Amino acid sequence: MAINKSITELTGVTSFTDSAFFTLVTAAGDNAKITGANFKTQLAAAVELAIAPVFIEVSGDYTITDDNIIVVVTGSGLATITLKATPNRGDKAIIIRASSANVTVNGNGLNVVGSATQTLSTKYDVVNCYALTTEWLYSA
Repeated sequence: MAINKSITELTGVTSFTDSAFFTLVTAAGDNAKITGANFKTQLAAAVELAIAPVFIEVSGDYTITDDNIIVVVTGSGLATITLKATPNRGDKAIIIRASSANVTVNGNGLNVVGSATQTLSTKYDVVNCYALTTEWLYSA
């Protein structure tokens, strides 16, 4: 019989039998089975996989479709990074201007800190965009 418990209900538990197993359900709906043997190592790896950001390097326009993504903009031309049009609350995008490219962050129909777009004007600018479902917040 399966017993569903949140991770907070496991506080203080330091050992499990080898026959015990847990299933971690990720935001994408994937399941990672974690057994009693080497539980801590398996849990750490499963959690890291579940929340690991997608890392992508682009030299031009790019539209974000994934949750928790890091976009590094290279090149020297124009680049528009378009955020998700229908984000889930808490979605995050980190945009890094790693070159002399002129980078525009486009809210894709939602405002980014009160405007349709924001501009990264300095090489090595880094911005964190956080979704509220009705707009994107932005911190440098």
